[in-house]
Amino acid sequence: MGRKKKHRACRLLQKDRIIGPTSAKEVCGVALMEADEFEALRLCDLDNLDQTTAASIMNVSRATIQRMLRAGRRKMVAALLNRYTIRIKGETHMNICIPTVDDMGLQSTVSPHFGMAPFFTLVNTETMETRGVANERIEHGQGACKPLAGLEGFAVDVLIVSGMGHRAIARLAESGTQAFLFGGKTVADAIKAWRSNELQPLTPNAACSGHGR
Repeated sequence: MGRKKKHRACRLLQKDRIIGPTSAKEVCGVALMEADEFEALRLCDLDNLDQTTAASIMNVSRATIQRMLRAGRRKMVAALLNRYTIRIKGETHMNICIPTVDDMGLQSTVSPHFGMAPFFTLVNTETMETRGVANERIEHGQGACKPLAGLEGFAVDVLIVSGMGHRAIARLAESGTQAFLFGGKTVADAIKAWRSNELQPLTPNAACSGHGR
């Protein structure tokens, strides 16, 4: 029996995307690209991240990233040379967590720091239903922030934050949870920016000054 496929963190595609000729007269074939292959290409070739960082974000090994890059690039070249249409498989939905200062659903105000947020607003990207979870484990100080500690029992695929300390970012990377940086005001704005691929992955360089260096 084959080994169970490890969860790979990918940004959501609401539905399959088709790139290239769409006319039946022009299409010579279809190259089917997996969502994780597309995400690896996006992180390494578009966002210009190194393979080690991309592997950490996607919760896979560097060897797996290399395999996905080879497969994705091969499909892209084949499509260009052979006039194939590229079809990128979409995901169903993801659960996004955003730290907020209040519990107002999509109109909640994003908290400037993850660990000190009074609430976590959870968003189902398929239904856009929200749920406010009180942060009962607020911790602060040098290296005290523990990401996801206040979210035990909840399924979280992606975090969108305005700030987080160095050590908290490191612990988050160890957990394999994907995180992005957002500088706007509301949860609705954050989801819109994420859907538009406007957000950058959270890295140690974006850590809050003075928070757990």
